[in-house]
Amino acid sequence: MRLESPAQSPITANNCTVVNNANFTLIYIIFNNCIINNYGSLIGCTPQQIKLNYCCLPGGWTGPGTGNFIADPLFADAAKGDYHLKSRFGRFDPVSGTWVQDSVHSLCIDAGDP
Repeated sequence: MRLESPAQSPITANNCTVVNNANFTLIYIIFNNCIINNYGSLIGCTPQQIKLNYCCLPGGWTGPGTGNFIADPLFADAAKGDYHLKSRFGRFDPVSGTWVQDSVHSLCIDAGDP
């Protein structure tokens, strides 16, 4: 992923999952209600470059933002590219084409901005 923006006009990303991503150090970006699975891409970012609000950060985050939390997002099968979140209430399984119920429940479900 390559994103660039001038400092005066930030990129805003809402309700997204960021995995296997490139480095964000050259941009000004605001993430809202997102899962940032690769903490390494945030290393080196200054508080003026990035802001995270109500995001799940498996690797942690000490930068600016509100309501962020550290948790395993519990992807269905990240190794095979299935980034659905596991849910005791059910999720769609693209391999079988059916709805399945998991024994665990992702803390990312309904965890966005209240």
